[in-house]
Order: sequence, then structure tokens, then C-alpha cells
Amino acid sequence: MTKNPTTEDLKKQVRILSEELEHHILTDQRLKIISEISSDMIFHINLQGKVTYASPATENILGYTPEEAINSWFSKYYAPGEQQKVRKILYESLKGKELKAVEINALRKNNTIVPIQISISPISSNGKVIEIQGIARDISREKNIREELKQKKDYAELLLETVPSAVFTVDNDRIIRSWNSGQRDHRV
Repeated sequence: MTKNPTTEDLKKQVRILSEELEHHILTDQRLKIISEISSDMIFHINLQGKVTYASPATENILGYTPEEAINSWFSKYYAPGEQQKVRKILYESLKGKELKAVEINALRKNNTIVPIQISISPISSNGKVIEIQGIARDISREKNIREELKQKKDYAELLLETVPSAVFTVDNDRIIRSWNSGQRDHRV
């Protein structure tokens, strides 16, 4: 025979449930604040491929307001030629995998391409993926800096190779680590 809960038992259960609810509310508020102030775009996609959440940074990165992005197809936001790559990322996430720092080209509202770095992870409930969440950042600046550094490095290497004199690099132990081809023509 089951015992009926006492008033004290019920008060205790109500207090525990109230504390849990307060914790969830605070957690939701904290996440919302982070999402609202982040310069990274935060988004959720349902299993049908529609955007269910888009943070304010979506407008800075893609040109769409969160309201414009919500309920739109996620496929609208990746550049032509990226379809297979994005499908693979989403497929892996649907299988429960997290993917971090994958570079793709996204399509802005004004039809220009923006390189982004995207990380995606599944949201699960009772062991089943119910949604996909992601974070993306515009990496245009980083890519431009990388390209500029590569060009400068290539130019420096070209200059080094065309110098008729020998040029060496030596480490702290006074071991020669590299030299240019100009040294081949010198006799010691």
C-alpha cells in the first residue's frame, strides 16, 4: 500500500521543483545574453533543415536579421559549390558527432561570398538528435592576413634565392639550418 505524501513532503517537492525551474531560467537567461552579445553567429537548425534560431550577429555576418533567418532553409546560406561539404557536416552531426572549425564559404544577402569557420554539434533528447546547433564566425580578415603573409614569404624566398651571395640561417647552437642556392657558386 502506497503512503500518501504529507504536507511537508509536498512542500519539499515544490521547493525542489522551484529551485530546478529557477536554475533552468537562469541558465536560459545566461545563454541568451551570451548569444545576444557574441560577435559570432549562433544558430539552430531543425531536422528538416530550417533555421529555428539565429543570433543578432547573423545580420553582421550574412546581412539577414534574425527574424529573416528564422524559418528559412539553411541551404540558403552556403555558397554554390559548398553543398556536398555542408551536407556531410550536417549528416555527421545528425549521427551525433561534433564538428569544429570547418571552413566554408557562405552566401550573404547581397550575394557576395564570405568565408566562415563553422562548428556544429547535435542537440539530443532521450538519446535522439532533435536539432543541430552551430556557431560561425567571419574569417575574411584572417584569410586576407594569411594570404598577405604567404605573398610576403614567397617574395622573401624569391629574393633570397636570387641573391648571388650565400645567405645562411643558424640556430642558437650555431648549426646551419638553411641556406640559399647562391652559396653553391662560392668556394671556400
